[in-house]
Amino acid sequence: AKPARPTVATGFASLDLALPGRGWPVGQLIELMLDRPGAGELQLFRTALLLHAPERSVALVQPPHPPCIQAWAHWQLSPERLLWIQPSSPADALWATEQILRHNTCAAVFCWANAVRLASLRRLHLLAQQSDSLCILLRPDMARHQASAAVLRLALQPCRRGVHLHLPGSEAFREFRT
Repeated sequence: AKPARPTVATGFASLDLALPGRGWPVGQLIELMLDRPGAGELQLFRTALLLHAPERSVALVQPPHPPCIQAWAHWQLSPERLLWIQPSSPADALWATEQILRHNTCAAVFCWANAVRLASLRRLHLLAQQSDSLCILLRPDMARHQASAAVLRLALQPCRRGVHLHLPGSEAFREFRT
């Protein structure tokens, strides 16, 4: 089947083959459930950030750790593209993410959120569909058992040589070196 929306290559040939549309869906809500934050989740999107609208900003909303500018430069991503948004509450983080999507200002927006109601997920998904941004919501692993409006949900666990991803419809984790 051909995807209704464009996709961006992940940089991992086996992951591209496993994903619907053969890459990260643009203008769709992607949920990434993390065993623990800061385990390489941004590295999965490095190639997509290089390829997708390289002149536009990348927003990090409520990341668990300050972004490492040296890592961005090492990845050949311009540190000037980085927007670090640290709201005072989880509700403000979702609001900031909604505003970024509503105004279609960034190539990608990453939002770290714990408890998110289904209505908020639907709103994020609808706003993502009206944009041409990569929209990635990073949540704790336990969110995997909750309902979601995301078109793509992946679970991520760190491993010795990269990360393991649990893909929809797959019984096992697949390892990707990051």
